[in-house]
Amino acid sequence: RFKIAKTEGGDLLTRGCRYMVANTNRCLYPGGAETCPSACGTCADVVDSPLRLKITKTDGTLTTQGCDWVAVNPDNRCLFDGVAEACRATCDSTTDAPVVPTPTASPTRPPSPAPSPFPTARPS
Repeated sequence: RFKIAKTEGGDLLTRGCRYMVANTNRCLYPGGAETCPSACGTCADVVDSPLRLKITKTDGTLTTQGCDWVAVNPDNRCLFDGVAEACRATCDSTTDAPVVPTPTASPTRPPSPAPSPFPTARPS
């Protein structure tokens, strides 16, 4: 979530990118396209949002910060929900695809010869 004004110097509204998707004309609000590139179709622009973001830290607390704060510790702070998309230059986010580990060429262990019909804590 972030604070955005409909016009330069206007009243601030606390919104999220879903607000932008609902009406893409909102991407024209100052900082909107930079903050929500997926919603606004500006993914090719690798820039940081000029807006302050409401960030939920790993301990569950909220903080309101800008991308300059993220830049102090990007290895950790870019992992907070929504930060990598809003702080694309700082987080070196050139794609909106989530980071997924490369799969192994084959299973790390063979599948069970007799699978259980019941879910287990450690499936084979």
